[in-house]
Amino acid sequence: MSGRLGMELQPSAMSEDELAMARRAIADYKQVRHIVQQGDLYRIISPYNNKGCASLMYVTEDQTEAVMFCYKTAHYSCQTMPRMRMAGIDPDATYRITELNPKADGPCYLNDTTIKGSLLMDTGFEAPLWSEYSSCVLHLQKI
Repeated sequence: MSGRLGMELQPSAMSEDELAMARRAIADYKQVRHIVQQGDLYRIISPYNNKGCASLMYVTEDQTEAVMFCYKTAHYSCQTMPRMRMAGIDPDATYRITELNPKADGPCYLNDTTIKGSLLMDTGFEAPLWSEYSSCVLHLQKI
């Protein structure tokens, strides 16, 4: 075992589009690896609460960066998503949000926005999880 992180994919059997997606996913992870490996973990919404979604986030010790992962775990008719209220970030700071896994039709409404930490923690936001089993990865940087 070389100690490298694998994606459990067989590159020789992948199409060019799949290879490009894998390259983007690895590059995106490298942007936030230090946060995930060394940051504090906050479980925002449990996947076991029957709300059809889950979310968690990691925050650096100095609260200058965070990454939030949101997942749709089930698809219900007329489903409403619970508000995602972040934790562990600086309520007095302003953060720039970048979506790391934008869909083919473009990034979500939160991409390239700046939002106060207190608003993200107290009011939260509706995660852009509209399609079946979708996900969203948001990178926050204090400005």
